[in-house]
Amino acid sequence: MTETIVIIGGDAGARIAYEIFHAENPRRRIAVLDCFVPSGSWKEMRPDVLKGKKEDEENLALLKEKNVSYFVATGDNAMRREITEFLIGKTGKHPANCIHPSAVISPSAKMGNGNLLCPLAVVHTHAVIGNSTIINTGAVIEHDCTICDYAQISPNVALAGRVIVEESAFVATSATVIPHITVGKESLVAAGAVVTNNVPPRTMVAGCPATPKKTL
Repeated sequence: MTETIVIIGGDAGARIAYEIFHAENPRRRIAVLDCFVPSGSWKEMRPDVLKGKKEDEENLALLKEKNVSYFVATGDNAMRREITEFLIGKTGKHPANCIHPSAVISPSAKMGNGNLLCPLAVVHTHAVIGNSTIINTGAVIEHDCTICDYAQISPNVALAGRVIVEESAFVATSATVIPHITVGKESLVAAGAVVTNNVPPRTMVAGCPATPKKTL
């Protein structure tokens, strides 16, 4: 029986996930549902994506089917967490990983569920990737790094060895983090920042070297 992957989301997140799942397995049946996303849309979706908004209970029944997997496609860390935890509780299933064929993942790396790895992302030896993270295009996660649940690593970010990015933190485009740094829970590293000291939880840092700018 043909496997079906259901993408939960709309707009760019769903389009990215669709292209990755299609590249990974062109025979896979792909459906898109935005009923769990308050502001979801169908913009610019491929014509072979199944469309149509049903009642939530019907969609939950679909997700529970044996040959159906799902992926939560939203870049908002808090929304991704809320939807994922809701669906795990309702279906008893964890979301699938969405990994582009060009991503490089070390055999010794460990990875949870529901992660998005975009083109040319690199996850090096003994790195640990939690659940429902985003490792965006060209990001480098070096050896022995840990990316905790619901964190997001933006395009072209470079994390040196043994960096810890805690839960729901956001590291913006082209930031660099030197070895042995901890980026705290729900913190924000601004684009282009060079992080040379630990980032406290719920703090925005920016600059070179990065310094705290405000509490989130």
